[in-house]
Amino acid sequence: MLQLLWFLLISPQLVLSPNQEGPFLQQIKHSFDDPDGALSNWNNRYDNPFTGSVYLVDLSNTNIAGPFPTLLCNFQNLFFISLFNNSINSSLPEEISICVNLQHLNLAQNLLVDIPMSFGRFPKLDVLSLVGNLFNGTIPSLLGNISTLKQLKLSYNPFTPNQIPPELGNLTHLKVLSFTQCNLVGQIPDSLGMLQSLLDFGLAINNLHGPIPKSITNLSSVVQIEFFNNSLSGGFSVGISNLKALRRLDASMNDWNGMIPDEFCGLSLEYIVKSPNLYVMRLFQNRLTRELPKELGVNSPLESFDVSKNQFFGNVPTNLCAKGSLQELYLISNLFTRLIPESLCYCSSLIMVGMMGNQLSGEVPPAFWGLPHVYQLALAGNLFSGEISTMIQGASSLYVLLISENRLIENIPDEIGLLENLVEFSASNNQLTRPLPASLMNLTRLTMLNLASNELYGKIPAEIGSLPMLSYLDL
Repeated sequence: MLQLLWFLLISPQLVLSPNQEGPFLQQIKHSFDDPDGALSNWNNRYDNPFTGSVYLVDLSNTNIAGPFPTLLCNFQNLFFISLFNNSINSSLPEEISICVNLQHLNLAQNLLVDIPMSFGRFPKLDVLSLVGNLFNGTIPSLLGNISTLKQLKLSYNPFTPNQIPPELGNLTHLKVLSFTQCNLVGQIPDSLGMLQSLLDFGLAINNLHGPIPKSITNLSSVVQIEFFNNSLSGGFSVGISNLKALRRLDASMNDWNGMIPDEFCGLSLEYIVKSPNLYVMRLFQNRLTRELPKELGVNSPLESFDVSKNQFFGNVPTNLCAKGSLQELYLISNLFTRLIPESLCYCSSLIMVGMMGNQLSGEVPPAFWGLPHVYQLALAGNLFSGEISTMIQGASSLYVLLISENRLIENIPDEIGLLENLVEFSASNNQLTRPLPASLMNLTRLTMLNLASNELYGKIPAEIGSLPMLSYLDL
């Protein structure tokens, strides 16, 4: 279906007459390279005199190419332009600012290379999306003059190394700030704490360093913060508990170290414990250290919790699934000790479990083996003892089972053969004994089987070589 949309609406205050606007449309058409013929119906549609003025132009996903058509700004009532996902190229013209009524400009996923300084002169612009182009200069500070902006999206552009302009703090109506992978350096400016209408705050995959400024805790409306994959350090700012609306926090892959402030993750006034909104918390691959509070999850409807590759210690919090919504639990490569909480055995929402590389010990609770919706159960590299429970037959969705490098004993239960979706099974470096169960031959989707360095005995079933998908076998 032709993805081409022009809205022609009646206006009582036309600056250009219909006969004047029609030729502009034809000139714009001929300025584009149109290999798919997306604009081929313009002649039939616009040969007749117009009865109104062009208000909206949407040429998204039409595979057109060429420079931005400055003639568009001769439509004095035009408020919406989208040329999303085409091959619009070269620099944007300075004259674009004469689109004085423009409210929405989406030029994402094109081949544009320069943002003109005139962009700071739009008097009514609400939405500016330049995501995924080839911009190679710096982010213009004059963007801070577009006081009407509600969305500013510049992500995935190869800017030269540049700092976030402090002037962007003037955009007090801004709701979305998306600067992911913009080659940003330096520190987050204090002025961004003035964006008190902000809902979505994205600065991921850059080279920002230093602490998050305390002013950021003024963003009481923010729902999502994505600061992952930077070099931020110094821990969290005191006052983060002011972010009452926060639902998603991803601060992974930074250089935070030391203790998390008590108000964020520790005592009775701790923010997470009281938050009714937070459902995603990702802090993996930092250097954070402390014991996580047992109250974590009591009030928060956690769905995804990932603190892997830190230095957290002590017990796994007992209430992580108190709201019954936890789907992803990653505690990989920390210093957690003692038992898996019995409460997690009743967390039927769990899909992904990663507890590898800790010092967890004792028997894995029988019901934990049989979580009904779990897809990945990764418990390798701990001190677990006891048997693989026969209740594992209840884990009918299990795809990956990694339990190597523990102290598990006795046999591999026959019930393992009921896991018809199992693709990877690694139980090496344990103390498993007795012959291999014949039921392993039922695992027709198995691609990897590693049972090396155990105390298994008896004959290896000849049928094991007939498993149709098996590509790695180590006994």
